[in-house]
Amino acid sequence: MKGCKCRECFGLREVMVGLTGRDHGLPQAPGHVVATPKPSCDNTLVCICPDCASRRAQMRPAAVRQPWEPRRTSRAA
Repeated sequence: MKGCKCRECFGLREVMVGLTGRDHGLPQAPGHVVATPKPSCDNTLVCICPDCASRRAQMRPAAVRQPWEPRRTSRAA
């Protein structure tokens, strides 16, 4: 039954998926037959929707050499 909120169909996992979009490793309720909904975009810096996650992955800067790291030389030692 879709949208059922009984304790057999709507457990802590389903509450957490509804609130945070993640199941946090909790077991699925035994009577829950509805597929896990796709997380919706909440337009925050930590949004977990696939579009925002891929956009953040593309925006990550390249590794920057820190002053205490040795410099790479072009000639072999």
